[in-house]
Amino acid sequence: MKVKCMGTIIRRNERSWAIVIISEIKVMLNGLGLKIKSAGGESTLSVNKKSMFPDVLLYEDEAQTKILQGWELKMPDVLITDEALIADATRKAKALGLNSFVIWNFTYGKLYIQNKQGFFEEAKVWDGTSHIKSREDVTTYKAEWLPIIKEIVMTVNEYLVNGRIVTSSIVNTISDGLMTELIQRNKELVAENIMIESSKNMQMERRLKVWWNAFHEEYDKDENNMYSAYAKSVLLNWTNRVMFANAIKKYHNCAYAIKDIDYTTSPNDGNNIIEHIVEQGDFYNVFKPLEFNEVIPEDTWIDIVDYNQFLIENNIEKIEQGVLQDILEKTVNTAKREIRGQYATPYRLADILCQITVQDWNKDCADLCAGTGTIAKAIINNKAQRIHRADKAFMTTWMSDKYAYPLQIANIAVTDIHALNIPINMFTTDIFEVETGDKIKIKNPIDGSDIEEIIPQFGTIVSNLPFVEYNKVADDEQEYIAQWREKITNSTGIKFTRKTDLYNYIPFKLYELLVSDE
Repeated sequence: MKVKCMGTIIRRNERSWAIVIISEIKVMLNGLGLKIKSAGGESTLSVNKKSMFPDVLLYEDEAQTKILQGWELKMPDVLITDEALIADATRKAKALGLNSFVIWNFTYGKLYIQNKQGFFEEAKVWDGTSHIKSREDVTTYKAEWLPIIKEIVMTVNEYLVNGRIVTSSIVNTISDGLMTELIQRNKELVAENIMIESSKNMQMERRLKVWWNAFHEEYDKDENNMYSAYAKSVLLNWTNRVMFANAIKKYHNCAYAIKDIDYTTSPNDGNNIIEHIVEQGDFYNVFKPLEFNEVIPEDTWIDIVDYNQFLIENNIEKIEQGVLQDILEKTVNTAKREIRGQYATPYRLADILCQITVQDWNKDCADLCAGTGTIAKAIINNKAQRIHRADKAFMTTWMSDKYAYPLQIANIAVTDIHALNIPINMFTTDIFEVETGDKIKIKNPIDGSDIEEIIPQFGTIVSNLPFVEYNKVADDEQEYIAQWREKITNSTGIKFTRKTDLYNYIPFKLYELLVSDE
């Protein structure tokens, strides 16, 4: 039987056996007191493509937050020695941070364990059903292969008890392994799709070139192709939004709507679902869709849905607050690593900059070239340590950037799981356009209502100013540069030439936003 849905074929005659095995393992675990407590994987079994996830997952806890092992299942017509099968199982184990896997084709079963050199090697073979040769035999001899499944589970449990097999960290799995795997699997697919679509739409091509002109230096160490770089940004935009919604849903119930992103939806549906979360609870800078993020192939969308369904099945919202905070922080690190920007500020340096610059932590402080938010995070942390009020720490910290794109990462960076209901003073504007007394709109994270804030005079501004060479200044900033060159000459006598780099002008602009000396 084949069922077609959203262009995807679901092969129930094969995948249904995985669901049977998961159910049987759950039943056999009842009352045994093993280290293995549960089995899962049903939510990512639905599609006829190479899934990101194993067909069966074994867990150390009933809440399914601690993954022990993955199993890859095939029918007897796929040999147990098939190189593609072994490579696929290896790839999935590495993405999940696991040091073992099982492959099973109903004829044989094999356990692989990672050795000290990092290679997976065969540790155990089960051949008690070597007479099963066809798909029909799987049904006929079900009573014979089910006991083998139990043998495998018991053997795997022994390896877990003696320490040969170890549990993976859900923190690294969610925020690093799976995000990296999803990007690597899909970057070129998405890049090709974007290139094809932009060839039909000159407005789209022009928008991409504007983006590339602004951000290409951020990718110099990694990507020299506009389409590949933008594809990576699209994938990060989706993974960050999906991860963040799942992480906060226990504290912001509107985010439970993320479960609606399933195999029946499209990328446009996904954007609409996330927009609904924003309307009810803010985090706009995290959830804002990147332009053209819907221009992705179906296989990529299925991977994004897989990632979402994996987070749902693994009950990320049940993880303790400290671990959730770690996931958010490691997600930011992964995003920065994938972009490999030249100008990302290390947290220790940001912390030092703040401590040598800020005199009064009670006053409003800002980073108006916020980028990915490291300095703003350091400001908030230092304020919280000294004034002992999380609400005031956030309320007196301001951050902005010319581009919305890095503010997604910045918003995740400054998010505190213990302070999700506190509004964040974050806005998108060119630094030369920031004016004291201007009004900005932010969202109330409790109910999504608008809050109007007035930009104050700042006690301190701490920034790692962008290094943009004079001949690479964006066209829309050339007018500001000309105005400030004249203004600086008239007020100070300092004469900047047309070959003066952008960062030289910015301190003069920032100075007029500071509280006047009394």
